[in-house]
Amino acid sequence: MNTLRHLLRSPFAVVVFASTLWIVGGASRSLWIDELHSLQHARQPALDAFFASVADDNHPPLAWLLLRGALALFGDGELAMRSWAIAIGLAFLALTARVARGLPDAAARTWAPWLVALSSYTFMVATEARMYGLLALATLGLVDAVLRAMRGERGAWLAAPWIAVGLHSHYYFVHDLFVVGAAVLALAILDARWRAGAKRLLLPVLVGGLAFLPWGLTGFAEQLAHDLPSGGWSGRYANAQGYAQSIAHLFFMNTSVGGAWVSKWLALPGSALALFALLLGARRLYATRATRDTPTLTLLVAVGLLAPLWALAVSLVYERAGFNWRYVAGSLGPVLLLASCGVAWRPGHRAALSAGLIGTMALATLLQVTAPGQEDYRGAIRLVVERARPGDAIVTRPQHFVNPDEALTGWDYYAPRMAAELGIDPSDLPATYDQDAVEGALAHDRVWVVVRRRFSPAAFEALMAAYPRHEIVEVGNVMKVHRFER
Repeated sequence: MNTLRHLLRSPFAVVVFASTLWIVGGASRSLWIDELHSLQHARQPALDAFFASVADDNHPPLAWLLLRGALALFGDGELAMRSWAIAIGLAFLALTARVARGLPDAAARTWAPWLVALSSYTFMVATEARMYGLLALATLGLVDAVLRAMRGERGAWLAAPWIAVGLHSHYYFVHDLFVVGAAVLALAILDARWRAGAKRLLLPVLVGGLAFLPWGLTGFAEQLAHDLPSGGWSGRYANAQGYAQSIAHLFFMNTSVGGAWVSKWLALPGSALALFALLLGARRLYATRATRDTPTLTLLVAVGLLAPLWALAVSLVYERAGFNWRYVAGSLGPVLLLASCGVAWRPGHRAALSAGLIGTMALATLLQVTAPGQEDYRGAIRLVVERARPGDAIVTRPQHFVNPDEALTGWDYYAPRMAAELGIDPSDLPATYDQDAVEGALAHDRVWVVVRRRFSPAAFEALMAAYPRHEIVEVGNVMKVHRFER
């Protein structure tokens, strides 16, 4: 037991565990639709073309700039593309440990970085070439800067770069920034002890906001002018159930890739334990609120639990804002820090709570490491390349509504790699047709279709009418390979 406790308290141990987990996951999991979309932007030939491409989107450019740098340094393999996201994950881990120093319990300070390493949400954002790890990092960095200012410590000026990073990472950072500002204002109004700290933040916040102006007046202005649909699927998630699920996902995300039983027998009871840990953590911080922990309690509860609620409310009023489980990434650090206050190796129910929560989180995340990803394009396309014959065709679908004529598909990325790996002449690969031009594929005696959830009903009707033989192979939990043959 002493050896285990020594290991748990070792910063080196948690860094080694997390980095191993994320490197293995980054190398083993297939790219998915949004990562292919990221690659589409990042691989633009020149910076002016890059920024023009991003301006056609509905996200800021920072994550794709980092991906662009990773491509230049390491190439476009899966792990190379995700290398910067893994680095962001490790920075988030270190920052969590830094903020945890202000927690009242030694056990909470020990468990906070471990919860980060064990969360399957952290695993997701640290192993995807997307912007949500940056959003989590910037929000927690802002919380850290605010807590330093309120306590009279050095570091209030760190709010400026964190705000600049957050605004250039994801526009949902505005919600987190608003909630942090409201929390600081409430502290300053209700207790004179915190007014000096609030004043120290005014100029850093202004500078951070001004740093956004170059992009805000150019690319962001262009994005506001076009009518992109909401990326948040508000009608599906913007309700009380969606809010509750968004908090649960900060502990357990994409668990279905390990099978339905993982969601039922690990994520569901684990989420109940996580809720209990959050309540205990809030109670522990409330008990110490009379001293230095009033800002800690206020910021963790506000950003962790109230920011998603605020974002949900805004999405109901302004549909384009959207609400999505990935968008609440800014709440990840505060929620895990709050939960760490409720988890401790102590006799009785606290020991059972920590064992249950840590155990379910660990198993759910470790199972994801062995899974091919939520969309196994690699497996689906390998199946087609291995079984296709010269003269076959494949029907693909553009991966995004932004620049669909230029959009990468899973076939574009994986087919040449699979052909080279299997020693297949590229000329023997199936001819490629877009789903909107399926008529061209009908001239072939055999047609393959790789489907991610939805596909054009008209294209399927045309294929079903033209081919008497139809075989379906399920690959993973959302991918299907169809073979039509005469």
